[in-house]
Amino acid sequence: LEEEKLIANLLMFHDQAFAWTEDERGSFKLEYFEPVHIPTIPHVPWVCRNIPIPPGLHMHILDILKKKIAAGVIKPSNSSYQSRWFTVPKKDKNKLQFILNMQPLNRVTIKDSAVPPDVDTLAESCRGHACYTELNLYVTFDQCALHETSRDFTMFQMLLGTFHITVLPMG
Repeated sequence: LEEEKLIANLLMFHDQAFAWTEDERGSFKLEYFEPVHIPTIPHVPWVCRNIPIPPGLHMHILDILKKKIAAGVIKPSNSSYQSRWFTVPKKDKNKLQFILNMQPLNRVTIKDSAVPPDVDTLAESCRGHACYTELNLYVTFDQCALHETSRDFTMFQMLLGTFHITVLPMG
């Protein structure tokens, strides 16, 4: 019960650190986290044609696109590349999740040899101690900037033209 009170207190004290709407969402500060450069092997730019969008989804997809433009997540582009995109329904069936298919980029990316930390060992080191962490409950992506030289790889065509993402693609 005391720990629950402490967590509630911390949440209320740091309320402004949490994003409750899309407008409040932030990104990593560039002075602490440099934009990510995606190293690739020599390759030919890919052009993937998109599947047709059902007309009934046009307005909903335009709304998603406008929000991503306003948030600075996507910007107009004119690149030699073109990736596929699609949407999937979220748990709330009235909302869609935008997915950019990065499989062609994955095929030419030079993989990082670093491995994620061993979660069991990390958790074990906290045994018997109070431990707090930072959780991102609202936005689970779009916080890490993508280096200018890597943005062309992410170009896609949508209803309003061609765009690239300015943040690290997930997956």
